[in-house]
Amino acid sequence: MHISNFLKLKRKTRSETARIEDAALPEPTAPHNDEDIMRISSTEYEGTAAAPGSRVATTRKGKEAETSHNGAVEPRGDLAESSTQGSLESITSEFAPRMVEADSSVIEESQRAPGPPLIAEIGEVPLQAGDRIIMVMGGTGVGKSTFINLASGGNLAVGHRLKSHTATIQGALFEIDGARVCLIDTPGFNDLTHSDTEILATIVNCLVFLHATRNLQITAILYLHRITDNRVGGATRNNLELCSKLCGDGALRNMIMCTTMWNTLSIDTKAKQQREHELKEEFWAPMLDKGAVATRHDGTVGLARDIIRAALRFKPTTLSIQHEILVEEKKLEATAAGAHIRRALTALEERYRTDLEEAKIEWAKAVEEKDAVLQRALESDRRQYTEQIQRIQRDTDALMQAQWQGDEWIDLVGDTIWDFIKRLFGRPGSL
Repeated sequence: MHISNFLKLKRKTRSETARIEDAALPEPTAPHNDEDIMRISSTEYEGTAAAPGSRVATTRKGKEAETSHNGAVEPRGDLAESSTQGSLESITSEFAPRMVEADSSVIEESQRAPGPPLIAEIGEVPLQAGDRIIMVMGGTGVGKSTFINLASGGNLAVGHRLKSHTATIQGALFEIDGARVCLIDTPGFNDLTHSDTEILATIVNCLVFLHATRNLQITAILYLHRITDNRVGGATRNNLELCSKLCGDGALRNMIMCTTMWNTLSIDTKAKQQREHELKEEFWAPMLDKGAVATRHDGTVGLARDIIRAALRFKPTTLSIQHEILVEEKKLEATAAGAHIRRALTALEERYRTDLEEAKIEWAKAVEEKDAVLQRALESDRRQYTEQIQRIQRDTDALMQAQWQGDEWIDLVGDTIWDFIKRLFGRPGSL
């Protein structure tokens, strides 16, 4: 099916309609077999000597395979103690598309900050054919903006930016080794200000915009996680699950799962390594088994740019959510990511209704016992539970009604998302 068959973008503020070439959306790529999923281990071979002139690649279960003779990789533990070891540039061509090595060594060029990048909302970034798109994802505060600034030399505001009642998506366009790269800073889910429905729609708008108006596929998804987190909480699990749903199994081979804040001194190295091991063997295991790769970022410019270089070896792909929206013409709630949010909203509403009923029973007892203080406390609880239920119902309604129809989302959260759509598709000169 061709985009031109159903995609007719309206330009309300343009003098003429932009012409978009027909472009077929490919089916999401199938993942490699398990035996093809190879990655460099950063901790599993600590204390084991690597054979001279060889490279050790491992699957998640630790099976070894000797690869090229382009330089040995010594066993590694603490990043700060391994700054003289082999860099990502020495990854062999045979396994390069599937392997990322976390190494803090840098070559002279990568130590130099790149030239000034172009920082703008994604609808204003002058993208062109051949540009490499890398989505930077993860929860709030994991270091997305910091990483983008280090890799691109940009000045994105560090922290979760909110603007005009909607989460904004910005891109940093820069060059590395002759390639034009756009790093896209996405808002994290479980935000205190915006619902997951709104954030999902914002990210989907961006992805649809990139493919439908620029015919650009996604080169890589960089998922960031703080190594300083002492546990994987519900918000982190939700972010990871939604990221997986957005990508689909086929695009997981284009995902780099990167732990950040290794340069934090408040936690010792062994604790960090233990947390990394738990991530790989438990929480990240399903995605690593389907082709994602794992690495570290130590807070340096050199390693940030080396990770980007490794990502550029991936073959650009179409994410599952793009295929679901543009080809299958699904409503947002019918997509894998939308269905996940719908289930979460349903469970949350049921919990608040249970709490509300319990508060009503306790309030009745307080009235009977003439406990005025308890009555006031329970009345406050009842109001809060009722407000939460109403908010969840609004989010659920918005999710169920959202549908992409060629040039706009239909019936989605009112002006909030519509304003965002107009910024992307209705601005003169934005295409």
